[in-house]
Amino acid sequence: MVFQWPSCSEKTPPLHPNLSTSQYQEKFLLTAVIISAPGNFQHREVIRQTWLQACPVDFKHLFVVGSEGLDSRTMGLISEEMKKHEDLLLLPIHDSYQNLTSKVLQAITSVLGLLQTDYILKCDDDSFVQVVSLMEHLRQAETPRTKFYWGFFSGNAKVYRTGRWKEEQWNHCNSYLPYARGGGYVISHDLGEFLARNKEDLAQFSSEDVSVGAWLAFVKGLQRVHDRRFDTEYKSRGCWNLYLVTHKQTTESMVTLWQNLQTQGKLCTQESSIMFSYEYNWNVQPSHCCVRNVSDISSSTLS
Repeated sequence: MVFQWPSCSEKTPPLHPNLSTSQYQEKFLLTAVIISAPGNFQHREVIRQTWLQACPVDFKHLFVVGSEGLDSRTMGLISEEMKKHEDLLLLPIHDSYQNLTSKVLQAITSVLGLLQTDYILKCDDDSFVQVVSLMEHLRQAETPRTKFYWGFFSGNAKVYRTGRWKEEQWNHCNSYLPYARGGGYVISHDLGEFLARNKEDLAQFSSEDVSVGAWLAFVKGLQRVHDRRFDTEYKSRGCWNLYLVTHKQTTESMVTLWQNLQTQGKLCTQESSIMFSYEYNWNVQPSHCCVRNVSDISSSTLS
């Protein structure tokens, strides 16, 4: 049996950057903001040929790339890619890890200025997303949720003072505020609007996911939803058929996951666990929130 879904390229019109929200008539339930480096042409193409082939009509995706300072060859290739696929959002920013927080904030701001969407999914170009399953969950609400922040949360992460993730601006406490891990998380439209309205006044930290968690921390009525189906940490926890987003995938593993979905209707040939997961305990101090004592594949349903 082969499982088929509508393709994004067949179902959603291209996004033209000169359109305002009022001019862009079609409304989307979910827009995926896929953070990508300029030279990651293969990553983007593999995503188009795999999980973006499963695309409900009210889903939109954009690959976000920083264009400042690119050499003429790379810019030429990106221009060709834009003409062919019409799914790139180019931002006037030098694409680097140091600018990642600004890149994500600009992406959210730009998307909300260009189209209407109930939710935004931020993910990376090494993340595999089960779009249909993720959107089925969002559709369970009779009306779009507000102040909704959904992902795999960390509440006890220590502040890095050295290395790639070195943080020089965070001097509030020894740990970060609770935040959804950056391999993939969903925010509701109103939270995106909050970030866009206040973008000039938001302190930016080295890690974009830490920054988003800090920015939203004191929003009145914020609904943080911790979900083990988001495999979005610094490495994948394994393969679980219920994963909605699974991070740190190679182009080869994305093809394999997609082939599994097409031929078997499930993500994994055999489920596996590489490291323990946890249920976030919101009733204790953040330093005790996240005890890794559960395997994602220990049961077929969430507790």
